[in-house]
Amino acid sequence: MARSKRKPLLLAIFLVLGTWGQRLAAQESTFSQERLDSLVQEAKSRGEASRGLQAFTRANLACFSCHRIGSAGGIIGPELTQIGKQRSAEQLAESLLWPNRRQEPAYQAYKIQIEDGQVLTGYVQNPEASPLVFVDPATGKTQSIQRDAIEQMATSASLMPAGLFESLPLGQQADLLRFLMGLGTDPVDLANLEAQIRSASTHEPSKFTWTTPPLHPEDYPNHMEFVNRDRVYDWYTKQALHFAAMKNRPAWVEPFPGLDGGKFGHWGNQKEDTWKGDEWNQVDLGSMQSNVLVGEPKAVPRAVAIRIQADQKLSACFNTDTLAYEAVWSGGFVRFTDVRHGYIDGFRIEGTKQDLGDWSRSFRQIVPGAEQARYRGIYRSGSEVVFAVEHDSKMYLDHLGIDASGQWKRTIAPASEHPKKDVLLGGKSQWPQTFQTPIRIGQGRSLACTIWTATRKSISTNVFRTLIRPLLRGTIICVGWSGTPTAIFTLLRAMRVWYASVPMVEKRVSLLRDSGTPMG
Repeated sequence: MARSKRKPLLLAIFLVLGTWGQRLAAQESTFSQERLDSLVQEAKSRGEASRGLQAFTRANLACFSCHRIGSAGGIIGPELTQIGKQRSAEQLAESLLWPNRRQEPAYQAYKIQIEDGQVLTGYVQNPEASPLVFVDPATGKTQSIQRDAIEQMATSASLMPAGLFESLPLGQQADLLRFLMGLGTDPVDLANLEAQIRSASTHEPSKFTWTTPPLHPEDYPNHMEFVNRDRVYDWYTKQALHFAAMKNRPAWVEPFPGLDGGKFGHWGNQKEDTWKGDEWNQVDLGSMQSNVLVGEPKAVPRAVAIRIQADQKLSACFNTDTLAYEAVWSGGFVRFTDVRHGYIDGFRIEGTKQDLGDWSRSFRQIVPGAEQARYRGIYRSGSEVVFAVEHDSKMYLDHLGIDASGQWKRTIAPASEHPKKDVLLGGKSQWPQTFQTPIRIGQGRSLACTIWTATRKSISTNVFRTLIRPLLRGTIICVGWSGTPTAIFTLLRAMRVWYASVPMVEKRVSLLRDSGTPMG
């Protein structure tokens, strides 16, 4: 009884779904032979397959979600690996502009309502067969449905959304059509296409097989040394050569594997144990340290820890982002771990934390209307530390100290009125020691050599390597200058530097000098 009452409602839902499908088909623009011919002509004359591949893999179109090329992509729509050979340019253009105008029988969508109330949308292998074989377009799985279990069955609009292709600019439409026309007819690196489609669908960059040695080992005589043995040389050049050789190039490629450090990056193949050390905890840290405050419930990325001048046993941490004090403590300053000798792992509070008062709130909360106030830097005079904040086009100073009764005292005022305004004038050095390095002038020839870019570029690589490079060793060459350095040329000639014996270089120098071209 319940089923008979529910049946009219299900039929009504089915009719609504069918009507919705018809409306989708009706949303397509009216067929125009002129529009079709124009697109085909544009694709043949100006379309670029490599740009078309980029359109094919764009997230807002997601063509790869429904269509497969090689082993990559979806299975909802027709397989495209040989589509350029199987269909004419006109047929491809028509299926893109008017997907509901002609549908292949294998991809004719149906809506089927079965007796348990389900409405299925997908393909049917043979609409006249019994039982009916329904194909789920998303998974490709089949399902047998007995004829007497079918309440309603009707054709539906194409599963390709109407108007999707026409949302592209004309140039991109031509590029995408040209790309499809070339599948099966143009030489195509199928493995590369598959990789780009997979990278688009999984949000991964296209990769290539690379090696660590340099392309020209003679340019890196130390590349086999222990510390360099795992470094990747000429990474971007190798990557460019690899993808430049492809007809269809990826829009997204992988980054240098050592970009964030690790085995191939800045620290080479050294293990963390190589860099362990407690050196930073053994130095005089002075009255201020700037680093990342860690070890607390909330890390402070840009923290400044200061010692309080009135009582060197008291310390505080200022947050330069929020303009608030995040912590105050007594009995010590800050400490570092042994990671990378200490400084790379942030710092931690060393001592006993004290309670914060209202005075520790953000500058933006304490000063009326200062919601847009910005941190501008630090003034340190001797062991005194004062923070500078800009508010309403005026510079303010923010100082934390201790009053006569031993209580925290934070003073915020315009710089011209602040009790600590003398810090703006500077003060004595915190560490007044001076270091003197004795320098003795030797008797040997200088090993330094400098050459201006203009001269080197004017000489072929082979000439430079075979003729000029040996001459540079142990010789001083002209340092960069501007203007007309007549006195310098006179001095160089008197010193008998190498260029005087190489007519080609001397001529180049004369040309640059006479033209007034800056050299440097």
